[in-house]
Amino acid sequence: MEYMSIKSLNYPVWRMLVELYKSDPLTHVYLMYDIVYELENSDIHIVVGNDKILGYLLVWKDPATGFLGVHIWGSNADVLVDRIPVRRAAVIQVYNDELVDVVTRKVEEKGLNLDVKRFLNMVADSETFKPYKPEVAVRLTDEHIEAFIKLKSTQGQKLDKRSAEVRLRKWTYYGIFENEVLASIACCYLRMNEVWLIGDVFTDPKYRRRGFAKMATSTVTEKAINSGAIAMLHVDSDNGVARHLYETLGYRVTGGRYWIMIRD
Repeated sequence: MEYMSIKSLNYPVWRMLVELYKSDPLTHVYLMYDIVYELENSDIHIVVGNDKILGYLLVWKDPATGFLGVHIWGSNADVLVDRIPVRRAAVIQVYNDELVDVVTRKVEEKGLNLDVKRFLNMVADSETFKPYKPEVAVRLTDEHIEAFIKLKSTQGQKLDKRSAEVRLRKWTYYGIFENEVLASIACCYLRMNEVWLIGDVFTDPKYRRRGFAKMATSTVTEKAINSGAIAMLHVDSDNGVARHLYETLGYRVTGGRYWIMIRD
């Protein structure tokens, strides 16, 4: 086996990465997206053997907040565990169950608080998708900045105007308005030709149980499918309400992984 970082990639290894992604876009979409679009914010370590990618560690750092999104994949990725940056405000997605305990111990050794949850991967495609009141949600733009900031504050995220502008321009948000109040949102935060990742589904508690989250999620899912991609999202395995909502839109469970969430 050979270990290397993204800084030392050559053409044969790049070709292996492309083939790995093509073999399973749903699993490796974060890896390929960050290599193509977020390379300046990403650190990638790879294990290679027998002309194949045997494991990788992907670390993405939000340039605005410093939040870390970490992904570790592969039965041979245990040699990369020590390279995981352990710090507050991070989520580590562990793709192989046998790595969960060793990654958890590494976090605990630092004396940090953590939660370990299993998230399900759910997907919808042109054959399974069941649209719900299409075109009800509207695309959020700069003219919706103040409403967006207010709803995100209700969600527990404090955004200034500049951060909100960057978020709306980089990600594709759709929202439901009720009496000119932004009541619910859903977005696509990662987009490739093969896969769109749907997330940040949130409804103001005052407007829940009215189908708004379903409307917003349906709209962004429809955009994904109309582009020719598969829509994918992650849902807490303990959140039966959310899982049922997505199932009514035609999403189905295709697997899952453990998330180690490091708290302040």
